[in-house]
Order: sequence, then C-alpha cells, then structure tokens
Amino acid sequence: MPYFTVFPDAVVPLNLETPIVDLGGTQLLNIIGSSTEFSQYDVDATGTTVLKLGDDVSLIDESNTSLLNGTFAGTGTMSIATFNVNVPLVANLDVQVDPISGSYIKGDDEKLYFVTDDPLADDYVKVTVSGTVLVLPVDLTLPISQLTDSLLGGALTNVLEGLNAVALTPTHDPNGTLLLSDEQVFPCFTSGTLIDTPCGPIAVDALGVGDLVLTADHSAQPVRWIGRRRFSARQLAQNPNLVPIRIRSGALGPDTPSTDLVISPQHRVLVRSRIARRMFNCEEILIAAKHLLRLDGVEEAHDLAEVEYVHILFDRHEVVLANGAATESLYLGPEAIKALPDDAVDEILTIFPELILDSYSPVGARLLAPGRQARKLAQRHLRNRKPLC
Repeated sequence: MPYFTVFPDAVVPLNLETPIVDLGGTQLLNIIGSSTEFSQYDVDATGTTVLKLGDDVSLIDESNTSLLNGTFAGTGTMSIATFNVNVPLVANLDVQVDPISGSYIKGDDEKLYFVTDDPLADDYVKVTVSGTVLVLPVDLTLPISQLTDSLLGGALTNVLEGLNAVALTPTHDPNGTLLLSDEQVFPCFTSGTLIDTPCGPIAVDALGVGDLVLTADHSAQPVRWIGRRRFSARQLAQNPNLVPIRIRSGALGPDTPSTDLVISPQHRVLVRSRIARRMFNCEEILIAAKHLLRLDGVEEAHDLAEVEYVHILFDRHEVVLANGAATESLYLGPEAIKALPDDAVDEILTIFPELILDSYSPVGARLLAPGRQARKLAQRHLRNRKPLC
C-alpha cells in the first residue's frame, strides 16, 4: 500500500502558472515526520482516473475513513546532493541518497504532503556509497538502516552525520500525472448469488452464455460472456481490496436484499431515494458497495474460507436483480478491462471488437456515483435513518 508524508513548512503556490515546491524549514532527512499508510485514493470520477494538477483527492484507509483531503499538485522526486566523506588513511567515499519518486498533494490544511510507494524511513530509503575503505573498493546501494552492517568506525559515523546534515532537494513537475488503477478490483457477484431469470432465480455460477436474464430496462437479455476468478483466504488477507462486501438482508430497504448479498467491493447497487434525487438530480443511481460500509448491515466478509467472483456481461450495461436487490452487470469501463486477465480480454474483444476503438465510450445503465459523493450520500442516509431503496 502507498504512504504519505507531511512536510509542514513546505509550500507550493498552485495559483502560479508554474508552481514550484519549496520545502521551507523541513529540509533534513532526519527531521521528516513518520509516513502514514493508506489504502486508496477517493476521487470524483467513475472511469479511468488520471490525477492532474488541481484535482481534488482524498486518501482513505481500509475502513473508508478519510485520512487526508487536498489537491493534487503534480509529481517529483526528493534527493540530496552527493557529499564526500574523507577520513585520512581510512576512507574516501561519495554518498548519494537514491532519488525518491512520488506525488505532491497540497492538503486542505495548507501543508504539503509527499505520496510514495514506501514510507520515508531508514528501512526503505536507499543510499549509494562508492569509493574506498582501507584502500579496498566500496560500491554499495542499500537502505540506510543497513549501513551499520557494511561500514564501521569513522567511515560509518561520518556517513551517518552527513546524511543528517545535507538538505533534501525536491524536483517538481506540475504537469506530472498519476494514473489510478483501482487496485485491480472489478464489479462481480460471488458464486451462489441468485439472479432473476424468466425461469425464476438461478445461481450466477449456474448461468451459461446465451441464458436469458431479466433486466430492469430491456426485459430478458442473453448473457454474452461469463468470467470467474477464485481467491483463497490467504490471497484475500494479502490483498484486502479484494475482500467482498456482505450486504445483510434488509440493509438497503424492506426485504432488500431478500437474503444476504455478497459482492465485490466495486460492484454497484441501485439506490432510489429522495436523498439521491436531491444530490444527483435523478431518480436512481448506482453506488459501489464499498462506499456503503458505514451503513448498518453492510460489512466486509472476512469470514469466508475462499471466494469465487463471477461476472456476467450483456450487450450493454444492465441492472439485474441479485438476491432481490437491484445491482449492475459487468461494466466494461477501462478499469474493468485492465483488471481482467489477458485471455478474458481476448474473449471479450472477439465478441465486442468495438472496445478497441478510440471512439468507444461505455454508457452506464444509471448514473455512476463518484466515490466522494457516494460516501456523502451514504452518510446522509445513515444520519436520517432512511432506506436506500
């Protein structure tokens, strides 16, 4: 998971045509605060998301709690200038901290944050040391915390003192962007989910290509493609963003769903309420299950020994009934396509070759509520004790 680190004295004036990062008083590696781990980016977008300068963004943890709200401020690196350590008759070394790549976020608190794949800690920040020690050649690249295993005496002391005294130098690309992949999770049902068909409810894993399924907008439609992926409890523990969401019977409204519904975190359910109408100016919207976690009866299903995700595809994005609740079929947006295995993509492109065209733009069966607004809607429902449908 990624991390963010605050530089409390740094500034980046986003109102300038070419903003420049100034670290202010926070320039030394040893006085940087600890890094905070987060789970996902929360942005107001529904398809492929490319963060660019000025975009609003929130960083959230696994429980969907917001840890940081702010504005994306471009990309860049942190590094220090190469310095020399010369201990007469002992060592002559050049020392360089490997550049650390990341993204900048200007927080709503006006502080500057640096987002990286790893924490800015001695166990992860790497340093390159080259030269000689006792006439013997040295060429090391290793985390700062491991220097004590490779250098001794005055050489080690001087290297560590230098690292604590040399100022960080930032680079900043205000035009730099960040592509968000949504953690390789895509909308799908779990095996055993009952899907309404003209012949009555049928388990999704018993459906076959060509079988008819009842849809909200186009009566009975044939299934065009079915995909399956199975994850063990160990895989789910290693990839928390794959853990399914359980929506308890009646959690969305009276008898909705009719029995517990277990779906992937990104799978959207239909919401029909006055609150939705006021917020989105339409009668019905689709909201990802992960944004409903604060509601009573909606929870992560950590008790499953394994999970098999099943996704069903129609000629278009559809609303179907699953365990009595209105939910979406597979939506072939760019993120879903990227998350599918190559062989699955090849199969789908054989059926829908238009997906590779630059002019292709998927149409949602309903408005697809962006993350931040979806979470606000769920909070308003919780506060007003109103059902979602």
